[in-house]
Amino acid sequence: MIRKLNNKGFAITGILYTLFILFILILVSILGGLQTKKQMLEKNTEKLEESYKGTDVTNDSNVGIEKAFSEKKALVKGKYVFELDSNGTKVSCYSYLNKGDILEKGSIKFTPKDCNDYNYTFNNENNSAEGITMTLKNIYSFESE
Repeated sequence: MIRKLNNKGFAITGILYTLFILFILILVSILGGLQTKKQMLEKNTEKLEESYKGTDVTNDSNVGIEKAFSEKKALVKGKYVFELDSNGTKVSCYSYLNKGDILEKGSIKFTPKDCNDYNYTFNNENNSAEGITMTLKNIYSFESE
């Protein structure tokens, strides 16, 4: 004789599946919101960086790279972009310097922080330098002309 099942199991399953689907929908909406927030933050960060970029004076004969290293100091207030070269591996480092800051090892604090940990020599001091070299690539002036 086969026993007849009541419908209690069906009712509990219906409630559990409904809760599960509701949980999945809430989870997807939260993840979507976080993704949107991330994209907005990245876009705003790019706009902020672009607004602080300044005027490129890299090749300027009065305040450019050659003149700055010949006087061994920052000639304008701005962003100084360096390239760290360790046997072919290149890392971009930058520093915000004030006018008159000395351009020598130990006096410059780089971003990202890891750039400060390397034992490097400036490439302009000795063009045949071996090992880890630091080369000034760009200068962006914050001063209005």
